[in-house]
Amino acid sequence: MQYQREERGKKSAMKSVLDQTVRRAIEEMWAVFSEGQTPDPALCITRLGDLARSNSFLWVEGGLLTQERYSRIAPVSLALSRTLVLATVTTDIFVAYTTLRERAQWWPYLVQPKDWELQHERSANRVMDTAASLGGALIKACQFASTRPDLLPAV
Repeated sequence: MQYQREERGKKSAMKSVLDQTVRRAIEEMWAVFSEGQTPDPALCITRLGDLARSNSFLWVEGGLLTQERYSRIAPVSLALSRTLVLATVTTDIFVAYTTLRERAQWWPYLVQPKDWELQHERSANRVMDTAASLGGALIKACQFASTRPDLLPAV
């Protein structure tokens, strides 16, 4: 009986993480393609590249979150799972902002204000989803950080 409950818990955890990952991927794709005008082809290609990088990190994060949820049910290296999830999210956000900054420096015509808005939105969603999924002190840390407009963008 205990084994059946654990299996149902695992399936439920995996389904919720995968649902969240698919929903976030669709939202990000919609945000990139929902512009009313046809952008410059070079700008469109760079945004598609950003979207591809972002989605690859998103799916890695989804897999790690699934593993972290399993670790809660059958405790095996819970600290390592959480660390990997946080490291992946941090790397995702760092690489995205670094890419935009470098692109703005070398090819300024390929970075529009919309690109920064998209990245701020993506990062805020990733941090929010990760904090909600991992819970605990991470939620409080995010609440504290959100009160500091000098540290984080308004999104």
